[in-house]
Amino acid sequence: MSGEPPPTIQRPAPKAPDADFDALRAAALSAIQQSQAATSRPWTDHNLHDPGITLLEAALYAIADLHHRIAGRGIDAWEIEARDWRGDEPLGAIEDREALHRILATPSALATAREIAAGATSRADAAARTAGVLADPGGGPLSLAVAGAVGSTLRRRLVIRAALDRSGPIEGAVAEAATPAAARAAVAAAVADLGLWPEEIDALVARTELRRLARLLRDRGDELRRIVEAASDAPTALADLRGPFVEPEGTMVELEEDDRLVALAEHPCPRVAPEIWEGAGGETRLWPPHALQARTCEPVTQADYRRLALTAQEVRRASVIPGRAAGLDWTGHVTHEPRPYRRGAFTLVVERAGLEPPRWDATLTAAERTWLRGTLVAALGAPSGVSDPDASFPDFRAQADESELDHQSPRRLLGDEVGAA
Repeated sequence: MSGEPPPTIQRPAPKAPDADFDALRAAALSAIQQSQAATSRPWTDHNLHDPGITLLEAALYAIADLHHRIAGRGIDAWEIEARDWRGDEPLGAIEDREALHRILATPSALATAREIAAGATSRADAAARTAGVLADPGGGPLSLAVAGAVGSTLRRRLVIRAALDRSGPIEGAVAEAATPAAARAAVAAAVADLGLWPEEIDALVARTELRRLARLLRDRGDELRRIVEAASDAPTALADLRGPFVEPEGTMVELEEDDRLVALAEHPCPRVAPEIWEGAGGETRLWPPHALQARTCEPVTQADYRRLALTAQEVRRASVIPGRAAGLDWTGHVTHEPRPYRRGAFTLVVERAGLEPPRWDATLTAAERTWLRGTLVAALGAPSGVSDPDASFPDFRAQADESELDHQSPRRLLGDEVGAA
């Protein structure tokens, strides 16, 4: 093994009005100091020891983390990730979005587009006819993507009205259909008098399927949790979550892959890593993203640490207790000195899978100590220089100076002393 440090990933700089942590902190401190300048007894100031500043920094780092994520993967895919049941195709380029807004804000162009959308037979038909008649009010031709978005936007109220007014017949048609094609045909028959486009029929089917998934997650939560907990790993859990499940009306339903990812997020098993909900480029397949995907932001609550501990290898269960218990302290070293009332400290109590019967004493074998250290690494991030099983974890208190912080690793903003037992 070479002595060269591993390469770091450079996070893209966010574009205004987004900002990084330093810029957000400077702006927030300036606003606070200005608001407190005229008071005789300021409630907070700029010092690091001030609890108000500590909480402010925790919130600002979470905001900065979101800004970096948006800069890294762009906001263009969010419409897809949100699984908008209306079936709207997202506009990728900001120029296309601005062109759409110009069409909708120009009365003459809007009237023409509305007439075309009312008489079109499909989104593609509306897009072709709109692009052939209208030009971008800002200059230049109108792209098919923008023209299609114009038509979908103008007909959106019609689709929502159909979803609400015909919800009963639509849900009945989907429930009785044996195949997706049969479901589309049945829904088309239920709303035949409305003159909906094929894409809009698909949107109504998608809405019904999302509603059925929400009911399944609500009504079968305990059953789904047992399936996940019984699985040996995440792929097995996803396979077992396929079903079929029997709905109250007696129909059978199987979950598609995207639906199974949602169900797994409701009850994540210990072997789940955040990447399971992300594509090859790091984009999330789940919206809103699961808490485990926000790893670049320092955990704030005890529940955050518990969720991260559950991603460690062989962790069956985990809980959090206040204070320090016998086990490993936050430096990664064995401690036999319980301090249950130590402020700012808490302990992750973890149960190892396959350990029968469970041992509740404080004696640690070398293998157990290594496993507990791995659990702490999962909860605290991946500190560098801990390959030696006897080495101390880096002391976050020695990195109080902002200029010395490794900006590629999680910051210990709250300074919790997190141990494992």
